[in-house]
Amino acid sequence: MESNQLISFLPDDFIAYQDNDRFSSFFQLKPLQETLLFELSGEPASMSTGLNSPTTFTSTSLLDQSSCYPSNYSKDSLKFSRRLAREVNGLLHIEKNPLLRGFLKAGMDMLQSQLQICQVWLLSEEGLTHLMGTLMRQVWKDFSSSLSCSLNRKISKITKETWGKVFTHEGFWASISKPEKEFGLDKLVVYWDLEAQQAFEDFFKKTVFLVNKALVLTFLHMKLSKQQTFRENIEKFDNYLVLALVPEFYDYYNHRRGVFYTECCGSCKVCRSKTIDSEKGLTMVQKAIEASQMFETKIMNQEEPNYLAIISFLASLDISSVDEYLI
Repeated sequence: MESNQLISFLPDDFIAYQDNDRFSSFFQLKPLQETLLFELSGEPASMSTGLNSPTTFTSTSLLDQSSCYPSNYSKDSLKFSRRLAREVNGLLHIEKNPLLRGFLKAGMDMLQSQLQICQVWLLSEEGLTHLMGTLMRQVWKDFSSSLSCSLNRKISKITKETWGKVFTHEGFWASISKPEKEFGLDKLVVYWDLEAQQAFEDFFKKTVFLVNKALVLTFLHMKLSKQQTFRENIEKFDNYLVLALVPEFYDYYNHRRGVFYTECCGSCKVCRSKTIDSEKGLTMVQKAIEASQMFETKIMNQEEPNYLAIISFLASLDISSVDEYLI
């Protein structure tokens, strides 16, 4: 795919470039409007994923939860995370899996579209693709270790920090123990100058994380959420789909009661937490749930994943501030 062809797929600000400052607006992306997501050029990728067609999001609103809490759902996050880690680790080790190959190809196309802008020369496309997969496997291996009773005997639920290892940009790269030079990026590309190096390395990091998150969320929505064995004994399963998409609201969820801040008691540790925005919290959580429902009913409502559209949707959520996008 030629660079100028790929650029037409992306929101204008995603590849913004200014002559007077090459990289000042390089990583800015306006929040995607719903109509924009389906005006992206090109057709969904044709390769078969082997996944079932998506069904509609649960008909029971996540906000319409009972005010009574007869059960303790504290261990749901641990069950969900362990099952997800097992499935994703398996997926990442099947290099010919169509879903994995599709997202790695989309990530590679995004990187190639910026080579000329960044003044970077690629030495090995195969090597760069392999590096993306290797880094993702390293993060998920670290995430799996965090869930082990042998390493953490007191573990009973997943902390925000642990959840963020696979669902936030900062947490993802904190799990990578080696700096850029050590994990080999400098052996795969040649930079014009230090400014070009910094810009491309930042874009590479953003791209790898988005490919990881897009792969995992698509795998969750299109396959794992349809498996009874995966959902078994996780009554509040759909709440974790929201938290996976918008991990910024992890503090707004009461794991014991299985409800978000908007449906909680108003007096517990979660409701009275200093991390809760009491003025905007209600609207923010509602919008987060709506975003998850939109991802399921709009983005996932295709026979074959449109890899670039999925990544673009997540880029808007990840780059835009919570206030800008969700309020």
